[in-house]
Amino acid sequence: LPEENGMAPIALVTASTSSLPPEIIASHNIQLIPFVIQFLDGNYKEGVDLSLADFYRRLELAETVPSTAPTSVAQYIQHFEHEHPEAEAIVVFHVADQISKSYANAVQAAERVPQRRIINIDSHSFSIGTGLQIIEAAKALQLGATLDEMLQLVEKLSAQTIMLFAPTSVRYLRMSGRLGRVPALAASLLGIQPVLGLGAQGMEVVDRTRSAQAARDSMLNQLREFLGQSRAAALGVVHTNAPEAAAALITIVREQFPNVPVYSSDAGPILAVHGGPGALGLAALRAR
Repeated sequence: LPEENGMAPIALVTASTSSLPPEIIASHNIQLIPFVIQFLDGNYKEGVDLSLADFYRRLELAETVPSTAPTSVAQYIQHFEHEHPEAEAIVVFHVADQISKSYANAVQAAERVPQRRIINIDSHSFSIGTGLQIIEAAKALQLGATLDEMLQLVEKLSAQTIMLFAPTSVRYLRMSGRLGRVPALAASLLGIQPVLGLGAQGMEVVDRTRSAQAARDSMLNQLREFLGQSRAAALGVVHTNAPEAAAALITIVREQFPNVPVYSSDAGPILAVHGGPGALGLAALRAR
């Protein structure tokens, strides 16, 4: 974030797995470190070697679902040593440690760059759930919070976050290995559209529905249950190449939660690899 009042700036860094809207990335000067998408013909850095449109075209045509790789220890070291030379600290937000090695790799890299103050944050969430936490951190810094004040805020956010994700089928989950072969095959034969959330062991099925509308309704019901008597501080809607479905969900969300900011974006290639095109995601940050 920009330097103000003579204070050294704080660099906010994340990956596209946080599903931040492009306008938020630009307005808060957040830097993205790309994951790697591994197609049969080679490896591509998301957003660098492969555009989102090209990725979806290739995903639709691929007989074998590509695999993904988080930023390596060496790549993080390179970033920490050479980027943000003016920053007082580099704060890196990661999706939950149990679903990605990004956090562990960054922690290893930070230990090898002791001359910089590097703070790695496990959001205990994924996609726009992580993104909502980053937005709160960026807003706090813009309003004049110190690094320590911002970190105290961030420490409380993971318990206030819910993130749900609804693929249109289990095909990509099965092919990517995110669901066991037998459960995924059974779900496919039964026409089940799962709703996924984050559990202690990683991504897990939190509901089984029979249609896209039922999956959407399930996410809304679970979100309301999570909020309870509290209000939502912010909401997030993501999709994988399904802007019309996302727009319809945003309309419903705004009707049910008036005067709450709603952030929306394409979830990005990493989530699309596992959920396939047409998936929707819904997140909320509960007011403290």
